[in-house]
Amino acid sequence: MPAINPRLTIQTASLYASGEASSFSGTGGPFGYSPFTSQFGGIISSAGLNTEPFADTVYDVSTKDELTFVIAVQNVQAAAAYGIRLRDIMPPGFAAPADGLGLSVTDGTGTDLTYTGDLFGTAGLTLSAPLAAYDANSGKNVALITFSLAANAALPGPYATLSATASIDAYTAAPGGPDLAAANPASASTTIVTAAPAPQVTPESDPTAVARGQTIAFDVTISVPAGSLQDFTLAPIATAGPVALDLVSTSIVSIGNALQTGTAYVSTDGVIHFGTVSYNGGAGSNAITARVVVRASGSTSGSATLQTVISAADPASPGGRWSANVASSVGVVVPPPPAVLAGLSAIQGIAPNATTHPFATFAITGQDLAQTGSIAITLQDLGTGRLGNPGTGSIDTAGATFFATGTLASLQAAARLLTYVPSAAGTAHFTITVIDAAGGIAQDSATTVTAQTPQPTPPPPPPPEADLLFDATYYLAHNADVAAAGVDPYQHYMIYGWHEGRNPNAMFNTNFYLTHNPDVAAAGVNPMRHFETNGWHEARDPSLLFSDAAYLAHNPDVARAGIDPLVHYTLYGKAEGRLAFMTGGTAPADGLIDPTFYANQVGAAFETTGLAAAQQAAWNYANGGWQLGLNPNSMFDTNYYLAHNPDVAAAHINPLQHYEEHGWREGRDPSATFSDAKYRAAYNDVRDAQMDPLRHYVLYGAAEGRSAFAV
Repeated sequence: MPAINPRLTIQTASLYASGEASSFSGTGGPFGYSPFTSQFGGIISSAGLNTEPFADTVYDVSTKDELTFVIAVQNVQAAAAYGIRLRDIMPPGFAAPADGLGLSVTDGTGTDLTYTGDLFGTAGLTLSAPLAAYDANSGKNVALITFSLAANAALPGPYATLSATASIDAYTAAPGGPDLAAANPASASTTIVTAAPAPQVTPESDPTAVARGQTIAFDVTISVPAGSLQDFTLAPIATAGPVALDLVSTSIVSIGNALQTGTAYVSTDGVIHFGTVSYNGGAGSNAITARVVVRASGSTSGSATLQTVISAADPASPGGRWSANVASSVGVVVPPPPAVLAGLSAIQGIAPNATTHPFATFAITGQDLAQTGSIAITLQDLGTGRLGNPGTGSIDTAGATFFATGTLASLQAAARLLTYVPSAAGTAHFTITVIDAAGGIAQDSATTVTAQTPQPTPPPPPPPEADLLFDATYYLAHNADVAAAGVDPYQHYMIYGWHEGRNPNAMFNTNFYLTHNPDVAAAGVNPMRHFETNGWHEARDPSLLFSDAAYLAHNPDVARAGIDPLVHYTLYGKAEGRLAFMTGGTAPADGLIDPTFYANQVGAAFETTGLAAAQQAAWNYANGGWQLGLNPNSMFDTNYYLAHNPDVAAAHINPLQHYEEHGWREGRDPSATFSDAKYRAAYNDVRDAQMDPLRHYVLYGAAEGRSAFAV
């Protein structure tokens, strides 16, 4: 019977990559591996390797990344193997890390094996002891060699495909016996794909409402993660048509000091040519920043697109090119016609040296009050008196001209607060000029003030006792222009404030009340006064944060006394530790809305618990809670999402609904404390299931001890 000779097989894989962007595909062996302890999670046996072999591809590897590799050798015959010599070919652009290879040689049980030689040298690495005969489960017939390599400045890129190849160069059936490797050659490779740069675009200002004729700048940042880019270019492509962007200029802002480039220049078509760009792997920045300036044009309002394309020669395809791009949306607005000025009339009977507000009824109509502009109010008769006390803006030293810039709404409010003090009997004439963002001019010169000696006018009555809901301290703290003007806060709210959507206290929301009570809005009635006299009797809620019915149901003593529930809560209930209850119809419960967390933000509660509370919270958030900046759970930040997604903010869309339906698929993060990309990268089961990562974390991941990753 012929003697049985040993036969060896080999597998190799990458077990770990230090770069956060790196990812793996394929199988990584039967057990997890810790690069910090150089240990596997259990016995590496032939049975395990046959079920789940060491074999994978690692993607998005960058200069300065460290990769840990494994070579697994099995003896698959019932005879020991002697004189095993192994060799590995280091991939281009890799070298031993500064702190060494971290070379570990063990059998499948984790027991150290002695060796001689150099794994990467021409003579290779030789095991000193024989490798045991085949045993499916013991791990003694398996040799494991693990080591680390570091990517350096010579790393090719982008998307270069590299191989780390290990081979069995020799082994025998007995000491000094004939070499069996030639008859059974064995080698294995791990594939490594290098990272490529991707552009990131940051607008210089809010790009959601750019007026026709206005310029806007975008900063394009490109981080070079690996190797060299041959014939590297950046090309801006603007939208043409009825809603258009015209390229104004393209320029280089900075080139990182860890990069080497050719002589960069900008061609007549706005394309920046960098020549060859190489990342040397040293300390400093590896980023290039360029600036693209466009001017909004076209004949209609709408959305236009600026596309930024970066391109370079493709190392994997001679003569070919690879490219990456990012599109930036710009909302182009064709301004409406110039503003119309209204509500101006002559004021009679003002005593000399008495203060008046001649522009108290001033209005800008026929215009989007959110757009910007400027206003000038000029006193034509310099000897008749002087302007004074502006809430915003400025007045010249003679008191003759008031000037301010801002939104048309703020200009209207500032003009209404302006004062005039006549110095003698006579008539004063004013010219009022408003210029909108597009340069349209609206002008009025009909307003006059006649100063004479009138009969004494009694002072305005103090607030009636019924207006216990008005909180002067709150009003002044939340309306800096009123505080700066030094006017009576109650009178301001009663005459102007409620028209402007200002709130009299923390629990009464003017716009909420008028929106949910269209009959009150149509009647032109002061909403706070209506609530005090009629609204609470009719179970009309003052805001999202306070339910009349719930407060009375939980406080029967207040209900029996027939007291306005909001007045009771404001004056007594809050100090007594009584709860306010949020308003709410019902909407389908959403697992991402935590009713307890949601209510605790404002110190209020829902009327019921369980599913009903979840349904109320969903309704409350969707019907205005997000507009108040309330957060549905501890990991979703409403204001963060709107600030980092101006297209969502401009569309006035419920941010949580947008995230659930679109945002997580588009790579938009829900807050600064939770990164969708990092969570999916860390947990393959979530990524493979194509599941909303935040929903997985809130419903399952947190309870399972999984980590959230900060942006």
